Amino acid sequence: EFPINLNEKMEIIDGQHRIMALKQLGYPVYYTITNGAALSTVRQINEARRNWSWLDNAHSFASEGNRNYKNLLDFHEAFGFNFHTLVRYASGGKSVKTQAFNDGSFKILDKAQTFMLFNRLTDLKDALPFRNTASFDAAVYDILTSPIYDHARMVKKLTMHGTQLHEWTRKKDWLRNLEDVYNMGQGEATRVRLF
Repeated sequence: EFPINLNEKMEIIDGQHRIMALKQLGYPVYYTITNGAALSTVRQINEARRNWSWLDNAHSFASEGNRNYKNLLDFHEAFGFNFHTLVRYASGGKSVKTQAFNDGSFKILDKAQTFMLFNRLTDLKDALPFRNTASFDAAVYDILTSPIYDHARMVKKLTMHGTQLHEWTRKKDWLRNLEDVYNMGQGEATRVRLF
């Protein structure tokens, strides 16, 4: 009914899952050949059908040599953060439109800084007594990039006063709460605004 689509090099362009299922069941495989089809054709087919995840797109561009996507995959493997956190931190705090990510134009602004920010985010997540959220990650980005932020102070304060945090859904609430914890026990002269 639905033939597998191959290019002239006999590479599967569409139907990777179907061909595996047909082979396991011992059924014949019917195919069509599309001359000039490439990995970009696979992306277009699967984007139209909504089959590919961000990871599929990232792997696709990384396999073509795009270092931005390769580095993002490395960060994902090392830290396990979700898509929105990964791209927000890697792109300098900007939200990245799905279409821009899927068309291959995603860029990591500064790989070393992104790595440092992910390490610091991990430190803060490890100090929390509960599961945190994407809105927490977004708030932490703003705090980590504040020019007056002191990471050792924040880790110490969260270790001592982490129970003073609440589970918020809005970024603004996280910002206020994190700033309150950061300033706990500080005199008026050493209290700071982090956002």
